[in-house]
Amino acid sequence: MNIKEIQKQKGFSLTEVVISILILGILASMSLVSLNRSTNNEKLKLTTRSLENWINQQRNIAMQTGHSCSILINPSTTKITSQRAFSSSPTGCSSIAQMPSVFDFKELYGADFNKLTVTVTPTPSMAGAKSGVTFSYRGFSENLNLASNEQLIIRLSSPDVTKQRCIKVVSPIGLIRDGYAANATSDCTFDGAF
Repeated sequence: MNIKEIQKQKGFSLTEVVISILILGILASMSLVSLNRSTNNEKLKLTTRSLENWINQQRNIAMQTGHSCSILINPSTTKITSQRAFSSSPTGCSSIAQMPSVFDFKELYGADFNKLTVTVTPTPSMAGAKSGVTFSYRGFSENLNLASNEQLIIRLSSPDVTKQRCIKVVSPIGLIRDGYAANATSDCTFDGAF
């Protein structure tokens, strides 16, 4: 080897640097898309689990206070509230709360909470009626304003996530489970971790 060949090979050429940066840019953009999808999926899962815990908390309040507590779901506004059942005016389930308790999707799901869709199965017995479940002071549950006496299933979905998340309340025993559906047309699966 002579000295001229050694001096030529001191660094990378401009073409090699540009191609390396281009490849790194493509890989970074692919990972950002995957990260965004994963973040949206985890956000929906967190919201579903928080809603499940909130419903269970309302059931526990009903058992502690000795008053029946109703969970009312309005799918058109995605508003879910709990209030003392069979009361002449809407009051909270706990003896401390004067106002009905409201599950806050905005706090959990963030700025995209308007994209969130809440579906109730079976459908309400009357169009525009709030449906849900009432927990007795013994922890048992009874469907509220539903077209049939099947199990109450609440489905949460977002256009950013292919899987839907589900919560099932089994009446009359008051069992609350969470699960998922592969897409909008598939049934919810409630066994195993997801």
